[in-house]
Amino acid sequence: MSVHAKLPAGLRGCHERLPVFRRRRGENRGAGDGAAGPMPAFVLKKLNGSRHGSARREPKVTSSMPTRFAINGVVADLSSETLLDKSGNALALRPQSFAVLRYFLMNPNRLVTKDELMKAVWHEVAVTDDSLVQCVRDIRSALRDDRQSVLQTVPKRGYRFVLPPQTASGRSRAARPTLIAAAVVGLVAAGAIVWRINWPAATRGNLSIAVLPFDDFSGSGQQSRLADALTDDIITELARIRYVKVIARNSVDAYKGKSVDVRQIAHDLGTTYVLEGSLEMRETQMRVTAQLIDAEGGTHLWSERYDRKADDFFIVRDDVVTRLVGTLTGYDGPLWAQWTQSAKRRTPGSLQAFDYFLLAKEPYRRHHEDGNLEARHLIEKAIDLDPQFAAAWNYLANTYMQDAINGWNGDRAGSWQNYRDAVQKAASLDPQDGSIQESLGVMYFERGEVQLGRQAWERALQLAPNDNLVNRAIGAQLPLALGTEHAADGVKLVERALNELDPLHPPFQEVNLGIALYFAGRYPEAADALGKVPEPWLEPRLMLALSFAQAGVADKAKAQAAEVMKLDPDFSAEAWIANDIYQPGSSSAVLFVEGARKAGLPICARDVARIEPKDRLPECEAGRGKG
Repeated sequence: MSVHAKLPAGLRGCHERLPVFRRRRGENRGAGDGAAGPMPAFVLKKLNGSRHGSARREPKVTSSMPTRFAINGVVADLSSETLLDKSGNALALRPQSFAVLRYFLMNPNRLVTKDELMKAVWHEVAVTDDSLVQCVRDIRSALRDDRQSVLQTVPKRGYRFVLPPQTASGRSRAARPTLIAAAVVGLVAAGAIVWRINWPAATRGNLSIAVLPFDDFSGSGQQSRLADALTDDIITELARIRYVKVIARNSVDAYKGKSVDVRQIAHDLGTTYVLEGSLEMRETQMRVTAQLIDAEGGTHLWSERYDRKADDFFIVRDDVVTRLVGTLTGYDGPLWAQWTQSAKRRTPGSLQAFDYFLLAKEPYRRHHEDGNLEARHLIEKAIDLDPQFAAAWNYLANTYMQDAINGWNGDRAGSWQNYRDAVQKAASLDPQDGSIQESLGVMYFERGEVQLGRQAWERALQLAPNDNLVNRAIGAQLPLALGTEHAADGVKLVERALNELDPLHPPFQEVNLGIALYFAGRYPEAADALGKVPEPWLEPRLMLALSFAQAGVADKAKAQAAEVMKLDPDFSAEAWIANDIYQPGSSSAVLFVEGARKAGLPICARDVARIEPKDRLPECEAGRGKG
């Protein structure tokens, strides 16, 4: 039974990756972890139903290929992996079928053999011709190609995708430039995704782990099989982490039951880390132990023990595997800590793109303008070394978002535009990254394109269902973008991210929970969560003021409101809502204004010229009319 089956029924569809210290990810790791698999159903149902500023040089963004194609009145957008009809409504197409469509669009007007498609889309996964045939049917149906004039069959050879002139476009739906590049083809097959990983070459060869067969100590055939199953599950979950190369099970089986020095194993398998552990089963109890070892020096980096009641081994196994992998690979877990320390020990001349990416974490977490600019400087160095590093572009985007939210550079609109440019560049480089899709969703919601925002967040959770950063970011932002009616589901996502997927998370990430709890109407709990944030910056102080006010703690609300006005003397609820991803007139916007009023914060903006008419509060406009 999947851990997702335990969540309330109800988001539906056919991998921190960057440090963000506001409600979003809280961290940026860059590449979306996780693989296709069951996602929190309650979020799928809810989604379906219903920020730059410095004068220093920016990494150059270029476009080389179109990202949007209009075919028979249907628009295929490769950056967001969506199909839209003439009215802008979304059309359904399974991710696997979209991967095939993407390959056709990138290789138009020529013969594409079946063997070529199989290798490009399914890579090393063995599938039958039926899988390809079904994808072709799906594509023809979605593109209304009943006469097969676009997607043509070449008998006994393959297919030809006929792309008429003037079909491709580099313009977005809102007539904004779309940043494009050749995309990474992912696939969904047999419940898993095989990735063409878009991480720097230096990381692909260096970050590897071997999971040795877990010991069972019993000699019992049944318990041995359970230990093997646990080993398989851990390998499978780790293999979904895009930045880690995991040694295949058949290679590590050679060491089962043998006492071999881990340094020898590392040499034999070419791996940098070894995970070993054990499973003990008693009548009513189950104990799992795990140790992570640095294979080069043979030192133990991390160990953990999990004791659970053994009422249902398979349910318990899901829980243990999720927590173990989440802890091991979390942004504050032992792997990332080890990599960061290694990067710090390097001399400046030997730093590579991934090293700069890692080093940006510390200044970013200072939660102020100087740290944000320092982190951006490091990320720009990473991009200079590797312009195809999609995760770094997403990280860069989030430094702009911090400017936009906090108003650090005095140009929030310009910061949002830089955010959009960087996110679209990241999405063009790696549309299969769950974290990038989450950022893309923020971009759409900020522009008021709600349906596209829903689709991007839905896809993010499909691509990375067990990614703590994606879960936390979407959970905290659900009520902002879609209304308070989504707040309870947002709380569940954030709680799962913090408690199950990343139990070693730093306390400042409680801001995500506090925001979701506020919009769920759980004000004392929201204040408690937000109060755990050390050295709070503008947003947690703001949400603390609102939470205390709604909870009836007037003195604390007043104190926090005063701190808000020190950090942002021009603050108003109207301007804050207009600058964020709230939708005009939404229930979440109403609740925000209500809390701000109770906290004694200004409601109406003084500089209304900076706010688009559609984003202005009716009560403020009425007052201006009287004036």
